[in-house]
Amino acid sequence: MENPPDRTTPQPAPPPGPGRARKKSSGDPLAITLQNTVYKEGALTANYDRFHLGSVFQPIYSLSHQRPVGCEALVRAHDNTGINIPPPLLFGCANRTPDLIHLDRLCRTLHVGNFQALNSSAWLFLNINPTVIIHGRKRGHFFREMLDHFHFPVHQVVVEILENAIASEAILEEAVHYYRDQGCLIAVDDFGAGHSNFERIWRLEPDIVKLDRRMIAEAARRDVIRRSLPSLVSLLHEAGCMVLAEGVETEEEAMLMLDANIDLAQGHLFAHPFPINDPKAMDLPSLRGIHMRFIDHSHRQTQETKQRMAPYIQSFDQAVKAILAGGDVETITEQLFRLERGIRFYVLDARGDQPDHNITCEAKRNKSDPRLRPLSAAKGANWFQRPYFRQAVEHPGEIQVTRPYLSLPDGRMCITLSICTEVNGERCVLCFDIDDENP
Repeated sequence: MENPPDRTTPQPAPPPGPGRARKKSSGDPLAITLQNTVYKEGALTANYDRFHLGSVFQPIYSLSHQRPVGCEALVRAHDNTGINIPPPLLFGCANRTPDLIHLDRLCRTLHVGNFQALNSSAWLFLNINPTVIIHGRKRGHFFREMLDHFHFPVHQVVVEILENAIASEAILEEAVHYYRDQGCLIAVDDFGAGHSNFERIWRLEPDIVKLDRRMIAEAARRDVIRRSLPSLVSLLHEAGCMVLAEGVETEEEAMLMLDANIDLAQGHLFAHPFPINDPKAMDLPSLRGIHMRFIDHSHRQTQETKQRMAPYIQSFDQAVKAILAGGDVETITEQLFRLERGIRFYVLDARGDQPDHNITCEAKRNKSDPRLRPLSAAKGANWFQRPYFRQAVEHPGEIQVTRPYLSLPDGRMCITLSICTEVNGERCVLCFDIDDENP
């Protein structure tokens, strides 16, 4: 993290103010919360019911900076016999709303009180229970007073909101505005799970969107998710959000994050949650090695793609030259379709209009999905919006190669080769589709 502490064990600072304590008041939520905290073995701890609570922090890395830039605070609890209590079970024991609010405030107090000992300018990610978001401020001001108590800058706090756990749009928006007005960054947690949707992202305008960990695991397992992940990240970037992947556990998943241009990541691959009184836990690894392997992997993939596409690009180049020399298009395209994955050839005019039908490989036509027949006739269509048309027009005379995308006529993944040239004095774009369903 930025401004790392000395290699001595960090010590939480005692509460500020005369006598190092805050006097209890029946109407003072912070004083009531602090009454349940105690410094023990170099860390701030707390008691709740029959449980003993402490804080751990999991580093959050910037993939580009290759180092931690923040930590997510997590509660650790055990009972009187030393048995660990998972957070869902801990919070499940707070049956009444006042108890739940008190427990949530107690956890946040522990996290801030401990994290400030690191003397770091890194972000502190704080989860806030949905019930607290809905009812908390009705039970007295707490959040800003607690930060002031520990002299912790509000701009270092990232408030994590589990947006699909709050049904009321008005309450959700009010909570986001409240914490943003306080000076915090806002993170929407577990995007991609439950009822998460872009409409809420566009309306709430969070600073950070945390992708659900299952999305990352599925991207490593399923090609369709892996292919769409960069577009999802790009859409979130265009909405003004940084993107954080959580639960990254394998190097393969880290490679996917880099390939998708994800900004931030956390997970056991990088670092396990650590208590602040463990100095060895602060020796966090750099991502330099993963970056170097990703660069090598990308170079290999690029080379493999070039080798795989080389026969198609060469044949398409020869076909274009033959067409410009006045050759018969039907005969020329027959040569293209001798390539195993050649699908169709078509010509677009300077505006992107397709004046004639596709010339389609007979074998591929027979395998087309009859359910998509309404989309099979392309004569009269306009493809100006397609990247293969725009790229070709922007780079006349150069063969362009698209990323894999869904082809409308047959519903298969395909790659398009295109080139902008002049045929019989007319500017046009020649296109050749290649099956990418089984690369």
